[in-house]
Amino acid sequence: MQLRWRTVVVTAAGTGLGREVALRFARAGAGVVVVDPDAASAHEVAALVREHRVGTWVVQADVGDGDDLALLTARLRDLGGADVVVHATPAALDPHLVDALVATLARRVDGPGAVVLVGRP
Repeated sequence: MQLRWRTVVVTAAGTGLGREVALRFARAGAGVVVVDPDAASAHEVAALVREHRVGTWVVQADVGDGDDLALLTARLRDLGGADVVVHATPAALDPHLVDALVATLARRVDGPGAVVLVGRP
């Protein structure tokens, strides 16, 4: 998949593995939606993503919380969907999150993207 001009969502992107994943996608030319419950960490990572001259958006959200999940999916709809979603946390992935993220992926005009789970077998 060509990543230039794509939109990638990375959960738990404020620290650790999620942060590294977000920066790698930015280096590849993808815009990154930085999702993390800690706003300060998310904004710090977003600033690093911007250094690669790609778009970045911050969503302060805990994807395990229903209200935060609704906020995230609404923001993704506003952005026109996502091409790739990386769930970069060892926490279990809620089935409602999968459904919501797949729905935003399906909104892309050029075909569906991918949901990638990182950090949990």
